[in-house]
Amino acid sequence: MKKLFVGLLSIGLLNSGYAQCPQASFTSTAPACQNDALDFTNTSVGATGGGSWSYFWDFDYPNGNSTSPSGTSTAENPTGFDYSPGGNGTYTVAFTITDGTCTSTVLQDVYIRRADANFISSTNSACVNEQVTYYNDGIGASSPNATVVHSWSFGVDATPSTSSLAVPPSVTYSSPGAKTVTHLVDVQFLSCGSNRQDAVTQTVIINESPVVSFTSTAPVCAGSNVDFTYSGTTSTVDQYSWDFGNNSTPSLSTASNPNSISYNSGGVKSVSLNVINEFGCVANAAQNITINSLPVIDAGADTTICANTSVQIGAATIAGTNYQWFPTNSVVISDPATSNPTVSPIANATQLFLTGTDANGCINTDTVMVIMLDPLVADAGVDVEICRYDSIQIGAGIIEGQLYTWSPTDGLLGMNSSNAMVSPDSSITYMLSVTDLYGCATEVDYVSIIVNQLPIANAGIDDSITSNSSTQLVATGGVQYSWMPEDGLSNAGINDPIASPDSSTVYVVTVIDIYGCIQTDTMSVTVIAPSFWLPNAFSPDGDMINDVFYVRGEGVTGFEFSIFDQWGHVIFISNDMSIGWNGSYPTGEQLPKGAYVYHVSGTLTDGTLVNDNGLVNLIR
Repeated sequence: MKKLFVGLLSIGLLNSGYAQCPQASFTSTAPACQNDALDFTNTSVGATGGGSWSYFWDFDYPNGNSTSPSGTSTAENPTGFDYSPGGNGTYTVAFTITDGTCTSTVLQDVYIRRADANFISSTNSACVNEQVTYYNDGIGASSPNATVVHSWSFGVDATPSTSSLAVPPSVTYSSPGAKTVTHLVDVQFLSCGSNRQDAVTQTVIINESPVVSFTSTAPVCAGSNVDFTYSGTTSTVDQYSWDFGNNSTPSLSTASNPNSISYNSGGVKSVSLNVINEFGCVANAAQNITINSLPVIDAGADTTICANTSVQIGAATIAGTNYQWFPTNSVVISDPATSNPTVSPIANATQLFLTGTDANGCINTDTVMVIMLDPLVADAGVDVEICRYDSIQIGAGIIEGQLYTWSPTDGLLGMNSSNAMVSPDSSITYMLSVTDLYGCATEVDYVSIIVNQLPIANAGIDDSITSNSSTQLVATGGVQYSWMPEDGLSNAGINDPIASPDSSTVYVVTVIDIYGCIQTDTMSVTVIAPSFWLPNAFSPDGDMINDVFYVRGEGVTGFEFSIFDQWGHVIFISNDMSIGWNGSYPTGEQLPKGAYVYHVSGTLTDGTLVNDNGLVNLIR
């Protein structure tokens, strides 16, 4: 039955059924003093006197049984309920009425006046000097219509030893052992007529903490080992936790006496040690140790020098430091006992070691590498002859680290190459300058290029022949000749072969002079298929080239060649193929440029009649 009503109470004040349902209400004799009984009276209008109504009371909703004799009741007006088992404070009473159709619940607080000295400790076991906090879990610092006095006693060697605050400060203990803690509460309720008191006692165990100390082999030089020895209490120590500070190797340890700890830099180092004993009590100690810095030793930066030169290495002398260079060969190094000697290497690569020792006996070293370059080599190559327009490579193979510059740049490709390509127009001398990135002295070399000009090749003027006839080719300009194509030539390896081509051919002659230089030229031999032919233009300008308009050919009988102007008048007539028109009237007056009509007639050797008309362009 109680579970049913608790479910209903969880939704607060509930009315179900119809609007005329009564509302639950009640009164009580609260507030009450400790050990006083409370009476409750149903005041629900329309739901008193029993009948079809039933009732359910929960006197400590929703916590349960905090009253005596019971935490619940089904009486309409229950009496004699004592809240002493639940102690001082405010309690919520839930009252529900129902007739099976209507149900109503009301919640109402009642207050009980009593003393409560309960408290909670932050721990049941702590270490010496570790804080322990006590939390008041009973009555607070004040109560309605009451005066509350708290009295705390924290036991032997406690700081503080007592307190009158409802919430006391944290407490530490300077000695181990079982500590008895007492909390007393005295409450004077004016309405109750007398004081109410309550006291509670608990025991806290305080464990002994270790005493921590240690020694070391410092001071030492940076890079040397430091050993540490634990000198505190050891009987109950379970764990050690060392922190050796900055630049240490290793930086941490869990050994009781760690050894071989080194520091890569000098200075004051803070070393700390935490110790935990079998009770979990923690103690720590810290101290500073001194690590002597190594002397500053500077052999200088690695350097590269030119062949057979010297260089100063090292740095300025630092007072109090003794120096020693290795190797100690005074031929190579000017003074092995100074910080910045002059070195004159005899090898391409020389590594030198510098050791410095200071007043603390700390030693530091440094090294420097001196690279001596090989001598620069300038090789422009051998003098040479070439033909015009030929190219040739000058210089030699590249040497790593060398920088090359050629001058002048005429006809030169690859000005910064060790072996440039050149094609000069005329004879020239090139200079090769060799340097490097280190400013070593420049080396130079020269090469002369003699340029032989190409021969003037001449294959002769173009010519025309009729089918099955020949003409002689004449080439000039060299000492050796070669004609292409060879077809139709009497001898392709001479300068003046006889050409008898079957069809029009362009001949190319290659001419080689006494220097072996080569040049070519071309000429055309046109083969006329008929027994005669005429050009389509001529230029009577006196340059001896195409000045006369001829009928070309042979074997025409009854030959007649006529020229007409634009009006059809005959301005020239010839019966001889060797006589052509020069572009003038018979009187010698020159005709203007333009197109003129020609007429050719006759009989070919094979009996074919010729009656041919056409146009020729007179060009001036």
